[in-house]
Amino acid sequence: MHKLKIIFLFVLLGSAGAINANNIAKAFSALQTYNYFEAKRLFEKSIEQETAAAGYGLSVIYFRDDNPFSNIDSSYKYILKSENAFQSVTLKDRTLYLKFNVSQNAIDSLKEKIYHKAYEIYKSHKSIVELDKFIDHYCTAPQLHEATDLRNTLAFREAQKVDTYQAYQLFLETYPLADEVHEAQELFTFRFFQVSTKNNTIEEFEQYI
Repeated sequence: MHKLKIIFLFVLLGSAGAINANNIAKAFSALQTYNYFEAKRLFEKSIEQETAAAGYGLSVIYFRDDNPFSNIDSSYKYILKSENAFQSVTLKDRTLYLKFNVSQNAIDSLKEKIYHKAYEIYKSHKSIVELDKFIDHYCTAPQLHEATDLRNTLAFREAQKVDTYQAYQLFLETYPLADEVHEAQELFTFRFFQVSTKNNTIEEFEQYI
């Protein structure tokens, strides 16, 4: 009886594996014909058992602009899932995945495209808040340094618009490594001096010193 249970369990596991493989094959077939709704449904159904392949497929769907699911952050989320899971994929499954063009090179290539597209999207907003989101979320992107410099430049311009010593002080405290720090320090000193000596009295000068 115990042996029968073990055999039955292996049969079930084998059947589940075959079903998952079949769903993945159908999902990539649907993706190839741009049937995004069916592909997404099947990939999501397989994501727990076939994370590497399904995650890659979902990342492709979210990366593309020709469907209602397009979302660069979701694309990044699933390529990371695929990348992590692929490390433990067996050689047999890696060979199988090649039929769907899923490989380490394909994952790396899509990830680089996601980084580039995400940066262009976040940069286009010309917003400190949006660039901060990119910097926090895509912390391993090759564009990270460029995004940081652009964010700092925008923040410095905002400080210049306000043009008070408090604005420059806030900039210096928030972005101490920015390229604009030296200029901000000079402007802070000048504006602070103006405010501190606005009545042009000896007492004010002494206090400032």
